[in-house]
Order: sequence, then C-alpha cells, then structure tokens
Amino acid sequence: MIRFFKLFLLAAVSAALPLGASGAEVSVAVSPSTVAAGEQVTFSLTMDKRLTEGLRLPPLENGRWITNSVSQRMESINFNTSYTYEIPIQTEREGTLKIPSFTFRLDGQEVTTRALEVKVLPPGSQPAVQGSGDSVTMKEAAFGTIRIPDERRTFYVGEEIPLELNLWLLPALRARLAEYPDLTGLDNVVFRDYSQNNPQMRRFDRPQERRELLDGRYYGVLTFRTAFRATLPGKLTPGANATVSIVREDGRRARRPRSPFDDDFFDSFFARENRVPYRVSFAPGPEITIKALPSAPADCINLGLVGDWEISCRFDQNSGKVGEPLSLNITAVGDGTPETFATPKLTLPGFRVYPGEVKKSSPDNRSRIELKYAIIPLEPGEKNISLKFATFRPATGEYVRHNFDLKLPVLKSDRKISAAVSDSAPATETERAAVPEPEEEKIPAPREELFYLKAEPGSGVALPLIRNRIGWILLFLLGGPLAAILIEWRFRRRERLEHDPEFARRTALRHKLPQLLKRLRQEGDVAPALRDEAVPFLAEAFHLPPGAGASEVAEKIEDRELADLFRSLEAESFKPAGSEHTPVTLTPKLRSRLTTLLKRLSLFALTVVALTAVAAGVAPAAFNADFEKGDFKAAAAHYEKQLNPAEPAPNVLYNLASAHYRLGDLARARLEFEQAHLLAPRDSETLENLNLVNRKLVQPEIGTAGTPGALLTWCRDRLRPDDYLTIAAAMFAVLCLAFALRRTLRRNTLIVVESAATALLMLSLAAATAQAVGPYNPDRAIIIGSTLELRSLPAAASGRVEATIPGGSTAFVVERRGDWVRLRVNGRDGWAPVDQVKLIFPGGILY
Repeated sequence: MIRFFKLFLLAAVSAALPLGASGAEVSVAVSPSTVAAGEQVTFSLTMDKRLTEGLRLPPLENGRWITNSVSQRMESINFNTSYTYEIPIQTEREGTLKIPSFTFRLDGQEVTTRALEVKVLPPGSQPAVQGSGDSVTMKEAAFGTIRIPDERRTFYVGEEIPLELNLWLLPALRARLAEYPDLTGLDNVVFRDYSQNNPQMRRFDRPQERRELLDGRYYGVLTFRTAFRATLPGKLTPGANATVSIVREDGRRARRPRSPFDDDFFDSFFARENRVPYRVSFAPGPEITIKALPSAPADCINLGLVGDWEISCRFDQNSGKVGEPLSLNITAVGDGTPETFATPKLTLPGFRVYPGEVKKSSPDNRSRIELKYAIIPLEPGEKNISLKFATFRPATGEYVRHNFDLKLPVLKSDRKISAAVSDSAPATETERAAVPEPEEEKIPAPREELFYLKAEPGSGVALPLIRNRIGWILLFLLGGPLAAILIEWRFRRRERLEHDPEFARRTALRHKLPQLLKRLRQEGDVAPALRDEAVPFLAEAFHLPPGAGASEVAEKIEDRELADLFRSLEAESFKPAGSEHTPVTLTPKLRSRLTTLLKRLSLFALTVVALTAVAAGVAPAAFNADFEKGDFKAAAAHYEKQLNPAEPAPNVLYNLASAHYRLGDLARARLEFEQAHLLAPRDSETLENLNLVNRKLVQPEIGTAGTPGALLTWCRDRLRPDDYLTIAAAMFAVLCLAFALRRTLRRNTLIVVESAATALLMLSLAAATAQAVGPYNPDRAIIIGSTLELRSLPAAASGRVEATIPGGSTAFVVERRGDWVRLRVNGRDGWAPVDQVKLIFPGGILY
C-alpha cells in the first residue's frame, strides 16, 4: 500500500512538471504574480539534479535579469534532493512582464521551460497582501499625513512651530520602520533637539504608536512629533517621505514539499520572512506663512524670546556691601524655544557687572531659562535699579514689556577685601577708589617657569598613529595565523576536498588550467574550449554565482577585446537551432593576453609593505637660536617651519608651545603642549609644562593619581593607542601559536598561556578604545584667542550670543557647516567660526 502511494505521488508530480527529457524533473515559478512598476520579482528554477552548465537566459519584455544576485539552495526531504536557483527580475513599466520559455542542458539532456507572465501595475496600485481576499492597494495600506497642531497658519521668524507626522500602516503588512521620515519643503529652518528623548534621531521626539479606525479598517498609526523655527520670512509647505520594510510572500513555502513538521507552529517558527523596502510619500502639509519680527521697543532690552513668557528678576540678598559680590537672578518661563534667547550685557551705575551665566531646561514641556549675573557694589547708598525687558508674543503680533524696579541698600564694607573686582579687564579709577587695598598675604606660589627647551627636534610620530607600528602589527597578525595555518593546512585541505563539493570543483578547475592553456594554443575553432572550460574558470575566479554565462564574465574583464570575445561567444549561443555556426579563432596577440589573464587569476599574492619614516635632521645649534636670543616670535615661526603635519615631532611641538607661552598666547601653548603629550605620553617635562598652562587657564590638571580611578587613567595613558594595538596583535599571535601547538603542550600550560594572552588582548583593546573616545578623540578641540562667543545660529548676522567662553577651554565639535562649527563646552551648545577652534588630535589613530 505504501509503495503504491509513493508511485502514485511520483506520477502526479511528474505530470505537473514539464519534462524536457526522460528522468529530468524541472519546474519554474515566479513570485509574486502581481507587482508595481519598478519592483522586483523572483524567477525560480527547481530541478532534481545540480546544474552543471550555464543558463542562457532569454531577453525579457518589460524587464531585465539581475544576474549578479542569483541565489542557490538545496533541500533534501525523505532522501529526495532538489536544487533551486532563484534569479531576480527588475520590472520596468506598467503592463505585463513576459518570461519566454528557454532550453538548457541538464545532466547531458535538453530541458525546455514553460513561459510565464507577471502583471505589472502602476506604483502603489499593487495588492497590499498577496493572496488576500481584501483588494487593498499599497496606497491604501501605507500612507502618511502631516498636520500642524496649532490652528494658525501664520507664524513669525524664531517662533517654534509644532509639526506632527502620522504614518498609517495596515497590520496585515507586518511593516517595520526602516528609516525615519525625511522632511522636505522646510528650508532655512532650525529643528528642536530631541536627542535626550530619542538618541536615534535628534529631529524627532520618541515615536508613539496607536490603533485607529479609518474607512472601516483598523490601522496602526506611528506618530512622529517635531518642532522647528524659521530663520527667514517666506512660505513653507512641509512634506515627508519614509521607508518601511514589509513582508512579501516569496512562494517558497508553497513550492517546498510537505513534511511531518508542516503545521502552524513549526512553519512560523522556522520560516524566514522575506522583507522588501517600500517608500511611503506623505500627503503635503498645510502651507504656512513666515513673517519677519517687528522692531523691538527702543527703551527695552530685547531678550530675543518668541512666545508667551513670564519674567522674574530679583537679588539673592536684601542688601549688599561695597566690594562684596552678590547675584542678580533673572528667570524666564514660557512655551517658546529657549534657543533664541540672547544674553543681554547689563550696565548698572555704581556696580561692576560680570558676564551672565545661562542655564536652560525644559521641565513639564515648558522652557525655563535662568540667567545669573555676578555684580559687585562700588559705592554705598540706596540703589534704585530700573530694568526693562521685551519679549515677542505671536498671538498678538506685539512685544510684551517686562518692567522691574529693584531697590538695594549698599553698606560700607567692614573688612578688607582682596581684589574681588580684578579680572582680565583693568579696573576703572572709581573701582580702584571704592575697593580698599588688600593686606599683603604670604601664599606659596606654584611654579611659574617652564622647563628647559628640547635641544634637538627628535624623530617624528607618523599620523595616523597606526603607521608607527604597522610593521609589527602586520607581523603578529599575519605571522601567528600563518604558523597555525601551515601546521594544519594539509589536514584541513584533505578534509575539505572530501566534504566540500564547491571547493573540490574550484581545485579541479585550477588543475585543468594547463590543459586549457594547451587547447587555446591550438589553431582552429576554440569556441568549445572557451565555453566549456574558460568561462567556468573565469566565473569562479571572479566569484560569480554558479551557472554564470559568458556575458557575466565579460562584464568583469577590463580588457575590451577580451570582453568582446566573450560577448560574441554569448551571442553565438543564442542563435536558433539549425543556423550556421561561426567558428571562433584567436589571433596570436589576443591568445597571449587571454593566457596572461588566466595565469594571473590562478595566483594569489600577498604583499606586505613596511612603512618607514625618516626625520629630517636639523642642527641643534640653529634649532633654538632665535629662542635663546629672546626673539620668541621668530622662534615660533622657525618651529612651525620644522613641523611636519604628517609626522609631527613631539620635541618641535614642545618648543613651539614654549615660544607661544613666552608670547602670552596661553591657548595655543596649551594646544601644542597637549599635542606633544599625546605623541610622547611618557615625557614628564611635557606633562609638567602642560599642567602649568592649565593652572594659568583655570583648567583641570592631568596625569595625577589622587584616586583609584585617576591612577588607572594615569597607567593607561603611559602608552599610545598604537602601542596597545601592537600588544593586542602580539597576544593574537600567541593565541594562534598556542592553538597550533595544542597537541604538544600540556593542558595546564595551554590553559595558562591562552588565559593570560586573552586577558592581555582584551585589556589592550579596551585601553585603545577608551583612548580613542577620550584624549585621542578627533572631535576634541581647544578654543583659540582670549574669548569666544557661542551663537545660536551659524551666522554672525542672525545668530544670537548664547555664551562667552574663555580662550584655552576644551570643546567638542558636534557638527560642521561651512565656515562654522557647533561646539559643546561645559554643558553649553552653540556655533562658532571654524578659525577660532583648533582640533587637538586631528591625525587620527587608524585613519
């Protein structure tokens, strides 16, 4: 009974498959059966024998074969093996994709396939779910809408405009978001930064999901909220596009023979989803008009805030004393963006006012700005202070005045004050008279002198740093594995020849190369040799998929005449049966070039290039001559000429920093001492001079070991990242050698060696990674000059000053835009001209 059932099943399957010859079972299919113009379909060819000869695919109507993406798989169920070859087809336009029948050879027999057709619909008109009874198109199943929650359609420059994008997706699509929406139609705008809530995309708040009923269907709605402010007046129409990946049935499940495990559980657990990208175009949002701000009141200080704001102003003390500092606190709370806030420069008669410190936050969806001024009374008496600020309210189109009349009694100081008024700006005569002279105090002063100059330029350090150790790293990385490979090569090769048919096929082709070259040297028709031997050999050498034809091989050949030879060979194979065959002959010159190509592709060469750097010698006497004469400007120019940007010498940087220190340019001195320290981290004189400049610039000192964490950092920074990479490569070589010698070493010895090497390898990689994001971070920079103004926009005309940063401070480059860079300094964010910032380590570690 079981035997009769098997014979009946075999007969049924054989009747369903088109047979071109006895014993050859072949079936073709294409999926999906309906697509949109521009999408791909998959042509599948399934047979019971492996394909040994190349397919000559026919030309298509309304489509083209994508032969560089051919996939192959083998299935064996109940000892019945089948081979499936899948070739993608790119549709071109609306209509019908016709795949004609074609003939190929299988196991020495000719097999003819049947013709297939695919319906190609306009974009978006294809069915959303293949095989579903619901005739929903992709335009109806996946679409987007844009809305502005505010009912107004007229806004002002600098006003924050909320925007909401809704992506509607039918649940049956099983869609996933592949890319965040790409906004269009919004030129000359600045978006709110949502990086704290959504690190993946700073332009949008974290997406929110909900389920909603629309036109009788339930949709999953993905909402993206953002906000922006315009920098110029005009018209704006927001638009957007988003990419999602949707599940497409590829027909594999239907073509796969049934097995005892074909039920809902196993089918869903082991099935592989075939996802394809789909571009969703959002319907354009409403057009909005951006108007310019009117002129602010002349008698008020314009804070630059747009929206509904509440301002408060007060002193932190009820009274003050001459020469003793106190604070003036100004707080603004509102529903607008704090990014347009301009820190005003206050001038109060009878007070010394220092630049304000700004702190911005957004608690409970409301913006909060805290502005703090440090002021020092200069004379006693009852002080009446009148402050007038202005903010713009878009709802009324007018400025709102905020008036404050503050009273502060100032008393005489009952103690002697040190120079509380002194800073980088000289005190006025009134201030010097108002502040009593301080008593002389005996305070031990820190070291104020630099160490001696470097007597010689010394050798340079190549950038990127990996160039300094590339020889050793390559030696360890290649030598260790090579030793292990040589030890087990014979065993592995024999085992692979027995169990890997593809490797065996490639080996056989290489062994046939001498015979192929001999056949090509013979006179007469060489078409059979090229088609049967040269094409498979070249296809394997060029890593083409199995069954690649002469045309695919021709695309990989750079020699034009050789490529034309293989194209003519492909064209010859497309001639109809019975037509006259044109013999293919080779000229001596073409035969020589083809032979050279085959020999070259059969060899594998590995070339290791050792990079060496030779530093240019400079006489020590002339090296520091200008510095010793006291001409520090000429000395700095001389050192800059000696500095090679590709291979900077730490000694030259050290002397250049010393010259800038003598010239009073502490910011540049700190930059160059820092660079010299990173290139020569164990030079104690460089570290001492760097800390001297750090103290003068009120910057934290480095290289101290006061805490366990600081001690670990000090130990880590004794070596450069390229040194750690060299150690890691050496430990990798040790692991490879230990693995190769595992049969001769004792088990305990092997465990100790491998454990120690693994630990050192991991520690070295961790140290190099920590340094790459720390002191050797290519985005670390130092502010050059005395002070730097951080602006809210990358333009001196329209941007407002966010903060004033002293020169020599450490900054991090967040974004670059033309001649401007966006910096993050001490928790503050703003734009600055690129020429006022210098990167500390732009050379990089690996590139």
